[in-house]
Amino acid sequence: MMRRNDYSESSHVARRFALAIGAAACFLVATVGSVDQGVPLTATVRTLAVAVGLLLPTLIVWKVARTRGTSITRDAMIPWWAAGAALTVLAAAAFVVPLAQHGMFVTITVLRAGLAALGCRFATDAALGPLPEIPWWAEEEEWIEAEQAALRVQIRTVESEAAD
Repeated sequence: MMRRNDYSESSHVARRFALAIGAAACFLVATVGSVDQGVPLTATVRTLAVAVGLLLPTLIVWKVARTRGTSITRDAMIPWWAAGAALTVLAAAAFVVPLAQHGMFVTITVLRAGLAALGCRFATDAALGPLPEIPWWAEEEEWIEAEQAALRVQIRTVESEAAD
């Protein structure tokens, strides 16, 4: 017989699995194929450029936040990821062709970079779990309070299961 907690746990696993599939789909669409045959970038070069463009802003923003003693939300990373992915792919393409003659490629690259950033957000949520239900504009104290409340609920759940 399943208890109420078993349903929420399976829902949590299903949500993480769906986020992982969404992340993979976003990354796949962001890196495969080309809409402009005049820009000879292979899928491997584009994929590496996107990966570097996602990794570098993550490391830079993380280092700046640690140095300043602040935190950064997952949502706040989305523009940094998108900018990093777009700039690295466009920089790689600029070595091959003049970008001013390939406006469609530039536009699609920026859109794909946004999709890669969304995929990065989905992957983060799949790996770390979804954030507590709190508005993104909340102050730091509200975030801490929501996380502590979620932790208290988890502790009570474990204690009640241990008592059964």
